Amino acid sequence: MEKTKNFGSKYAIYLILLAAAFLRFLRIDGRDFWYDEAFTGVAIKERFWGMIDMIIKDVHPPLYYVSIKIFSSFFGYSVFGIRLYSAVFGVLGIWAVYLFTKNLFGKKAALWASALMAISPFAIQYSQEARMYAMFGFLFMLASHFFVRGIQTEEKKYYYLWGLFLGLSALTHYMGIITAPIFFLVSFGWRVFEDKKVKEKFSFLKLRKMIFEKKVLAGFGIFGAVFSFWIPFFAGHILKAGSLAWIRPATIADIFKNIQIFIFGSPLGEMTGGTSGVPMPSELGFVSSESMLVIIAIFSAAIFIYLFGKEEKKEKIAGVFILSFGYLIVIYILSMLGIHYLVSRYILPAACMIFIILGLWLSRIKEAYAIIAFMI
Repeated sequence: MEKTKNFGSKYAIYLILLAAAFLRFLRIDGRDFWYDEAFTGVAIKERFWGMIDMIIKDVHPPLYYVSIKIFSSFFGYSVFGIRLYSAVFGVLGIWAVYLFTKNLFGKKAALWASALMAISPFAIQYSQEARMYAMFGFLFMLASHFFVRGIQTEEKKYYYLWGLFLGLSALTHYMGIITAPIFFLVSFGWRVFEDKKVKEKFSFLKLRKMIFEKKVLAGFGIFGAVFSFWIPFFAGHILKAGSLAWIRPATIADIFKNIQIFIFGSPLGEMTGGTSGVPMPSELGFVSSESMLVIIAIFSAAIFIYLFGKEEKKEKIAGVFILSFGYLIVIYILSMLGIHYLVSRYILPAACMIFIILGLWLSRIKEAYAIIAFMI
């Protein structure tokens, strides 16, 4: 019996990844491209410099298009081949979530978080679209993993790897740049909680070292070096912010609405013209969307209080909450300043962090209750 249990524990992540791959590859070419996917298909069929010219005019960074052009050429630029690229990164994203969570909270929490992401309608949807979101989520989560490893070990190589993958994420989607300052907050919050544990006295010199930590700045230097060749085009894209005028201003309720979407899926028609069969944000037909937002807001606060009180190493909890809610709040603040980016698919890394928080919670409650909650 013990051998069977050890076998299941040892290979559980591989079973989760296999299940995730099945869900992402299932009927991957069963519907036509929608508008944005069609742009991807047209762009990558162009000659290389013609493709680069198209994405510059359409305000996108280049990494996704360059890499998918190479990948999908082996499949004749078919619907299957183009979408398969996202499906692969969708599975890799679960692996990155597993690494990040296992490092912070242990294997049990990592398996719950991975399982939640594996079956998430939201994560599956964007693993089946010929767009850059699954790739961006994977690169951002890998960057987050190396950043936390850097804080834990104080080894420079992890900060350098963080800067490298954060730079690659920014070359995949500009959210990698917009949300990069969050890592300053994570580092600062982590150090504050560490100092409280050893009861170090506060000083402005200590505060300055926390904010301007040399290793973090070195990582940002790598990030800047990776992204530097694209800066002139990025500057031009900023001036074209009006091209995102279709994004409505965000409200505080949208923070919780996005959590709702992460868990239950995107609304019909939001991305795909209502043809993909994606579930509505609330699977509970007898509960109104507004009621679900209130429930999710209360539930989020309750989980935060529960985990923050239960976990001995509070800097870990603080770091994940900053990377999840902090990510959402940064986008909300930008919206208040007239810069509107709060679109669910743009913030897929925040969804990964929500799955991690839920996975941690499930790993800390009684197993029977966790299974019931997971099934719901």
